[in-house]
Amino acid sequence: QLFSRKILEDILGIDAFITTAEDTIISKLLWAKKSGGSEKQFLDAIRVYEVNYNYLDFKYIETWINKLDISNLYTKLKEKASII
Repeated sequence: QLFSRKILEDILGIDAFITTAEDTIISKLLWAKKSGGSEKQFLDAIRVYEVNYNYLDFKYIETWINKLDISNLYTKLKEKASII
């Protein structure tokens, strides 16, 4: 299930659940689609992808990208991302 992989983190002494990088990328691309092509959401997704590239679960991302019918945005993201 999407967003079922939240992580419990201590943030300034307060326990908080945060989403994984994978779920953040997926949700940003979904918001970009739902908002009619929000450049901000798309650029946010690219930045999260770039920063976390070496640690991402690509199989998980691709499963949800296909289920949510946003593969065109994911392809565009991969083309525009700067991975070193």
